[in-house]
Amino acid sequence: MSSIPINNDEYDEMPDSIGIFGTTLTNPIPVNGINGQIRYLSSLRTAQGDQLFFHRLGSVEINDIKGAIDLFEIVSVENENWGLLYLHMYNSSNSNKAPNGFQLDYNNSISKNYPVGLGSTNYINLFPNMIFMFLNQEYKNFNIDLNGIADKYLQKNNFIRTSKHILQLLETECVATFYSKLVKNSASYPIPFFFSLLETESIKGNLFALSCLQRFEEGDGTEELFRLISTLCYKRKDLGIITESIKVIEKIEPEIHEYCNGWLEMLEIPNTSELVSRMIQIPDNIKTNYLSVPYLYMIGNHKNAQKDLIEMSVSKISSIIF
Repeated sequence: MSSIPINNDEYDEMPDSIGIFGTTLTNPIPVNGINGQIRYLSSLRTAQGDQLFFHRLGSVEINDIKGAIDLFEIVSVENENWGLLYLHMYNSSNSNKAPNGFQLDYNNSISKNYPVGLGSTNYINLFPNMIFMFLNQEYKNFNIDLNGIADKYLQKNNFIRTSKHILQLLETECVATFYSKLVKNSASYPIPFFFSLLETESIKGNLFALSCLQRFEEGDGTEELFRLISTLCYKRKDLGIITESIKVIEKIEPEIHEYCNGWLEMLEIPNTSELVSRMIQIPDNIKTNYLSVPYLYMIGNHKNAQKDLIEMSVSKISSIIF
């Protein structure tokens, strides 16, 4: 931090900023150092007056602002207002301005005298459910029972990110720094949570859902999940989506994967296109019908597939989807 010049002027919003205050990378909230970040976020309240849980996802640098800009994930203690805030800590004072939909209370009982709060300037796995581990570590020198405050809300509410918020996270500039952690932690979510992400127009959301579903176990799948996977492959016709879909099937329906993948393995041998055509007999059940779609796409685009096999693959996909 010492190598970055401090902005000595006091202001609530950075000069020449662009975009919505606090929620846009080019208009971060000016604060004074790490302690300033903690004090600002612990002083923020929702419109209803609720405190926030928070943690830092990562940092981003841009040409027009000196020093890194930190990205924080927030959620109210009542499991509402999932969101993201950008903070710039190389300033001589904290902003007195709150982002839209929030209010500031620097005189609150928690952070009025000490830089403490219900959050961390580090990344928290299973946020906010594992926050107590960081509260013990980061604020152990302050005689404040933050865990008692946090536990009251953690016991009361089931904190799961919304699919809308997940899509917002996937569009952030530093998503690469926490993507794998996000996938790992989201495996604790129920399978139906991922349905809307499979249906979204965001290919990043589609791929995230498929990555998370690969962490489930054999037999966890449902008919609705199988339908959504086949529909997604049909809609996207994207090699990345199809490949990740096959990985999901291999994990949760290994017998179907072994059966359908046998077609692809045989096709690797030159001059077997006609033989593969005779091999493709899809059992008359909904699950196998749906889950055969990504394999049929791979066959139809295989270098060894001849015209008759390609046409047959297209025909079978259409009969399954429609």
